[in-house]
Amino acid sequence: MKTGAALILFIGVLAVSSSVQAKSECQEWQLHWRTFRQNYISPEGRVYADEASRSHSEGQVYSLFFALVANDPALFETILHWTQIHLAQGKLNERLPAWSWGRREDGTWGVLDDNSASDADLLLAYILGESSRLWHKPGHAALSKSVAHNILRDETRFLPGLGLLVLPGKTGFSGPPWKLNPSYYPAFALRRLAALQSPEWKKILESSYRLLAMAAPNGIEPDWVFYGDQGMYGQTKGSYDAIRTYLWAGMDHSTQGRAFTARVQPFFQLVDRLNHVPESVDPLSLHVEGIGSAGFQAALGSVMKKQGRKIGSPAVPSGASYYAQALSLFGTGYQATYAIGTSGELIPVWARKKTCL
Repeated sequence: MKTGAALILFIGVLAVSSSVQAKSECQEWQLHWRTFRQNYISPEGRVYADEASRSHSEGQVYSLFFALVANDPALFETILHWTQIHLAQGKLNERLPAWSWGRREDGTWGVLDDNSASDADLLLAYILGESSRLWHKPGHAALSKSVAHNILRDETRFLPGLGLLVLPGKTGFSGPPWKLNPSYYPAFALRRLAALQSPEWKKILESSYRLLAMAAPNGIEPDWVFYGDQGMYGQTKGSYDAIRTYLWAGMDHSTQGRAFTARVQPFFQLVDRLNHVPESVDPLSLHVEGIGSAGFQAALGSVMKKQGRKIGSPAVPSGASYYAQALSLFGTGYQATYAIGTSGELIPVWARKKTCL
């Protein structure tokens, strides 16, 4: 066989092999998602977040994201309806969802804490906008606009030296010093809101990048940090929350996103050396403790693969926590069942008229 023909054959084999692997990964995600639905989502659309049968706005919103990726509008509407009725008093267009719902001390069920959680709120505004575009639902676009407006009204403050920024919730985080959580700022979602919503969102996107950079002087993001007259201080270990910061960064393909990903390369290099995602890292001393859960490994598997790095993505045990399962669905689904465009737009496999089934 001539060299040229052999090369063409070799490339063809690689393409087929890659296609088969992608199909397999997509099918595995679909199976994992069906299991998640069975174990964590009630027929009424409530997402169980822990052993105490509590539900959180975060879990509701994550499940909306997965339902959109899976092209399941019926489930999406069921989850959205429960969220609106039980977490927003039926008025999601007027108020942000309460972050915690469950059994009260008197045995009744309802809101346990009416404070909001902006990580959920930001993704909710984003997902409603994307579901409107992908499923042609103008009502979702209107609701997305209302949620975005309510975030600006209730959760934003101007921080000297940073600019207009979304705080982690309505109450309990104002300063000085302000208590901030870097993982609450998925830049791809903020970029999309900046394109679709009011001009303030562009300012928030820029401020969020400044916060992310200042919180990680050594390229390691903390779970929480304080910001005040002394600048950034009081960084906690980077662990349970911070894992999402790297996940969101890996999905951000804008020019700014690539610059930020380069800034946190010390973390990815650390994972390379260890061959696993650590349980926690001190952002200042760089001291490492433990091995992160299977959810941690799965969260970053596809992101690192996209960077040309390798890390095992073990299957998350069926008895693992809701959070570990959610991290795995985000991480293993990325590239296999959805992608994020340079403008932050969600690109599910089905929207490209492809399927893994």
